[in-house]
Amino acid sequence: DTHSIKKLRDSPDLLDSAVEEGLRYITPGPILLHGVKETTEISGKTYKKGRRVIILLYNILHDSRYTPAANAFDITRKQNKDVQGLWFGVGPHFCMGSVLAKLEIKKILISLLQIDGTLVVRKRTFRKVGIYPGYEKLVISMARNR
Repeated sequence: DTHSIKKLRDSPDLLDSAVEEGLRYITPGPILLHGVKETTEISGKTYKKGRRVIILLYNILHDSRYTPAANAFDITRKQNKDVQGLWFGVGPHFCMGSVLAKLEIKKILISLLQIDGTLVVRKRTFRKVGIYPGYEKLVISMARNR
């Protein structure tokens, strides 16, 4: 929808950046749930040992304090190291499949880049259940460039 595929085709060196921006923008895991190991105070709020906290990751990744123009999709964006990769968790809860997931996304993008044409989203139906964003159905095509 952003026509970034053309920019990526013109600058394939942006492939890794495009994957990271896609993960930041879509945020495959929109929330994190963590246990509090030690009673801690942050910005005047006390988090008690043994309790759980819900971190609204989508909100953090779309907050201009961490990402300038956060609601814009920009494959040239340099990711903020303070929040980059949070969508895969952190510490002992880091997703072991994160490397595989990024490789799979890159393979899809590489395949799309090899097709001559303009990417067109024909139809999409958003999934209505679960906490993870996604499509029930996504139909794309490549319109031939003339």
